[in-house]
Amino acid sequence: MTSGRRVRVVGAFIAALGVAANWGSVVQTQVSLLALRRLGMRIPWDVNLESVVRDLAGFAPFYAGIVLVGWLPAMGVAAWLSHHHTALRTPLHALAGAAAVAGALFALDTLAPVPGVVAATRTGLGYTGLVAGGAVGGLCFAIWSRALRPVAFGVVSTSDASLS
Repeated sequence: MTSGRRVRVVGAFIAALGVAANWGSVVQTQVSLLALRRLGMRIPWDVNLESVVRDLAGFAPFYAGIVLVGWLPAMGVAAWLSHHHTALRTPLHALAGAAAVAGALFALDTLAPVPGVVAATRTGLGYTGLVAGGAVGGLCFAIWSRALRPVAFGVVSTSDASLS
């Protein structure tokens, strides 16, 4: 792998991790606010927005660490498998992203002294939303890290086959 390609792959990984962490942060906020609404609280739009912004600043970096712990091995396995099954590269990375988040959250809830450190994992909707964010992040990584190759007339296309 050339140094330029390596930089692009690392950049794609960091950006995709940001997508998954920010998605998870928004899910966490909305699940918490939904629980309050179910208790009869009215939450104005500006409070909702402020809560999202505060969680993006405060919770997303913590959650990115959780996602990273799961993603490092999972994305490595997906990359290895995609070298052998190039047509499956994109779905493999999306699946790896989802499985990594599910596994990391399960491990955190199992090992932490207080269950449900990430409050959204206490509901099926929240857990599914967090795992979906892992899948979207994995999909973003697969797309953003895809090798570019020139084709006729100077047009650039993406190809999973060029990663072999």
